[in-house]
Amino acid sequence: MPDWLNTYKAKLKEAERILHDCETLLRENGIDCPIQQPPVAPKDKIWLPSGYIRTANHFRRAYQLPPSIHDLSTRNNIAYALQFTDFLSYIVGRFNLGDFTVGNVFYRTATAHVVSIIESILCGLVKTVHDHCIRNEAVCNKASSCDYYLKSPNKYNFSQLLDAIADHGIYQFSDADKATLLELKGIRDRFHMWDTGTSDFHDDQFDVRNYNKAMVALHQVRDEVINAFRTRQAQQVFGCSKDTPQPA
Repeated sequence: MPDWLNTYKAKLKEAERILHDCETLLRENGIDCPIQQPPVAPKDKIWLPSGYIRTANHFRRAYQLPPSIHDLSTRNNIAYALQFTDFLSYIVGRFNLGDFTVGNVFYRTATAHVVSIIESILCGLVKTVHDHCIRNEAVCNKASSCDYYLKSPNKYNFSQLLDAIADHGIYQFSDADKATLLELKGIRDRFHMWDTGTSDFHDDQFDVRNYNKAMVALHQVRDEVINAFRTRQAQQVFGCSKDTPQPA
């Protein structure tokens, strides 16, 4: 093991000890955490390391959001949500949630957040294509015979959305990729605690493995979307606009 890693691990344990000492100090002085909190100004609290959370502009560039997603609000929401994944990675990489039930809830929330970004990227991509097909607030009258036409993303369920993107030649999902995305979407959709039929606290779907699986899927989607814009076919797809002739 390299020396720097030994030093790093020792500093993590030092930080752990200091945090535990802080809580002991509060209890000894009558602060009933987490119900109560000490009167500490924001400037006196722990700051995340400078630069760890990457900027929204970084993610706009890294995910090529302006060319792939035309809707400003959608791409801003995606960029800010991607910033939060940096914070999630900080917690995952620094804290041992162990067998605490809060760990299951954390990974449930974190995984759902990442999958919602994937879903937003794919839906935003489809909306970009669909918006090219709108003429005078209505779908182009040649849509039914146009190879470029995609319906509005809210007209598809998630499986249909994946098929539409693949059929359109934008992103060719392998069977394994599609199965993974559908599995993750199933986890994402179990957001309503009253309607799951199982206990989230004992569900092995909510762990670091599926969080990491979601992050890998997110990066694959990012790479595929970027690659799509480098192909002639995708340039033709996204070149189909209000200012260019429509296919017969």
